[in-house]
Amino acid sequence: MEKNGSSYNLKPSCSTERVLDVPGASSAEGTAVQLYTSNGTKAQAFTIEKVTDSSSYVSAENIGDNVTARITNAKSGKSLTINGSGITQNAKSGSSDQGWVFTRNADMSYTIANIGDKSKV
Repeated sequence: MEKNGSSYNLKPSCSTERVLDVPGASSAEGTAVQLYTSNGTKAQAFTIEKVTDSSSYVSAENIGDNVTARITNAKSGKSLTINGSGITQNAKSGSSDQGWVFTRNADMSYTIANIGDKSKV
């Protein structure tokens, strides 16, 4: 996770150059997210908010350990949602499909897993 202004780029541990990306900066409901070369656009910028307080955005430094949060694309305003086809962006809801648990690792990075299916990262 890298700070990008008031949002974050989500980078997997398996790649040094790719980040989570909404293809074509789409705002369409149900668009599948992908890993794409980092380019600094809003298609790759995400906000993180604690689910228990949807009006309060938190920074990565203060999110803590084992905290459930919602991840929202800065351009589309849609939240990451786990479903049968993978991870898509959808309108914000109270569904556990949009709940993500942030677990701090020893190197201060985070492992992010879906609250409903911890195998989905």
